[in-house]
Amino acid sequence: MKQKVTLITLVLLAATALQAVSMGLGVGIANDQATIRIPMALEGNLRLEPEVRLGYLSNDDYSQSAVALGSGLYLQQNANSKVSIYYGGKALVEYTSIDYDHGDSNDDTQLVLGGVFGFEYHLDPKVSIGAEAGAYAGFGDNFILETRGEALLRYFF
Repeated sequence: MKQKVTLITLVLLAATALQAVSMGLGVGIANDQATIRIPMALEGNLRLEPEVRLGYLSNDDYSQSAVALGSGLYLQQNANSKVSIYYGGKALVEYTSIDYDHGDSNDDTQLVLGGVFGFEYHLDPKVSIGAEAGAYAGFGDNFILETRGEALLRYFF
């Protein structure tokens, strides 16, 4: 099932990339995760932004690693010549593995859906820095509600 979802996602992303007006590469950093993104400006004010997220968290009781693949679809508006804001939705498939210090482990695959708001400051037409905040719900073996913030750097080709 995971392979089919991944294959369908890759085919849709490739088809969308062919219709993109412009594309780029972005990285995001948060407390316990890093994200690689491919921002694609579509017709009008739409932006599609596929991403791969890698996360790791460790403390005295357990260690947790996560990998997520998905995309956001945003409406983008220019506030002025240097600043733009965007908002929209994001859907990800996230695999999480938790290893407890007492020997147990737990693996879970979730569908994660969320709403996102962000802004970016354009240092020049090809480079931007920004921040993003989102509220997410995860559906899998466990139901999870969480918020995430991320600092971003994007380069547009």
